[in-house]
Amino acid sequence: MTHENDNRFALMTYRYIRFAAAAAALLAVAGAAAADRPLVSPIFGDNLVLQSGKPNAIWGWSDPGDTVRNGIGEQSATADADADGRWLARIQPPPPGGPIR
Repeated sequence: MTHENDNRFALMTYRYIRFAAAAAALLAVAGAAAADRPLVSPIFGDNLVLQSGKPNAIWGWSDPGDTVRNGIGEQSATADADADGRWLARIQPPPPGGPIR
């Protein structure tokens, strides 16, 4: 009987440690994500090609109510984050011929 209780205790301890580690990792990721805001969607990066002739949508996340300003070359646009922290800005692309610095 003692051996069976030892196995149960070991299993319960393993499950508790695994749950605690998962909870700690989740809290660490959530804290890091909140600290890295505002965040532009990772789809936008170096060597991005924009469609010319019409405004382009740029989006990301921030704290709810924040005003986010985006710029590409001489062009800029602002957007306000909604209650979920999402924002979307429409920015006029620079004239063709890049590269834009």
